[in-house]
Amino acid sequence: MDSSDKHMSSPLNTSCKTTPNRAFQSTPQSRLISIVFLILLCLFAGPASAKEVVPVYTYHEHPPFINRDDTGLSHQLIQMLNTHIGNNHQFQLQILPRQRLDTLLAGWTSGRCAKANNCTNKWLVAWVNPAWGFGKDPMRNFSWFRMFEDANSIISRADQPIDYQSPESLIGLNFGGMRGHHYVGIDNLIQQKKLARIDSNQERDNLIMLLKGRLDVTLLPSSTINYFLKNDVQIAEMSENIFVADRKQQIYSRYIMLPNQAVELKALIRKIDFQTPQWMKLLTHYGIDTNNMNNPGSN
Repeated sequence: MDSSDKHMSSPLNTSCKTTPNRAFQSTPQSRLISIVFLILLCLFAGPASAKEVVPVYTYHEHPPFINRDDTGLSHQLIQMLNTHIGNNHQFQLQILPRQRLDTLLAGWTSGRCAKANNCTNKWLVAWVNPAWGFGKDPMRNFSWFRMFEDANSIISRADQPIDYQSPESLIGLNFGGMRGHHYVGIDNLIQQKKLARIDSNQERDNLIMLLKGRLDVTLLPSSTINYFLKNDVQIAEMSENIFVADRKQQIYSRYIMLPNQAVELKALIRKIDFQTPQWMKLLTHYGIDTNNMNNPGSN
């Protein structure tokens, strides 16, 4: 895990010194009482106020999850976790590439950590899905808490629209993908050299390359293209040049993922209501359709 993970030190620790207060130096007995009191304060008050750090991992470094001004759903999620279930835990957002996340979770996705006692189970991964490469048995190895429904939109230029019906609709085109990401159905065509894949590190970069004619087609989460069209000035000005296919490449739910062994964390996450009017309003603000939010839950 990231080297930035540190336990918060108690604000009382800096004051835990055994130097007697001058107001109590009249007798040896008063000095002794003062020293004993400070020692007891350090032993019992200090550690009780420390919180355990729980990293919340995400590799979705794009709107609506992470925005340019350090806002977005991921930051809102952290705030929500710390507000509602942060009495004894400090939830910290950690953004990292998908390949690095895979390395961190290799023990869990292989099933080794489920049988061992030397793997930490105090972590969450946000905005993911069981079908996205988290081992052979993700439903058994992890717990999943549904956040909202999303989809993958196929995007092309309006002057050369792609009427997407299936991955075969993309044969012969230059496809803009994200480095380290897998695309169901599309990856097979790339391996067969029926489709050329050009990778980028940012979803927005792929959209700009598409509009400049360097790509024929790209794929973005519906939540992301909706956010760009509504909130990104440059892209909104070019919206007439953007064609979003009616048929989605995939429709899926986004979840919070955590180990099945994290019993305490699971109990805490279950306490959060992701159907409050405030949360729904937040999703709508970020361009997310909340019509299919009637049945959030976990396995």
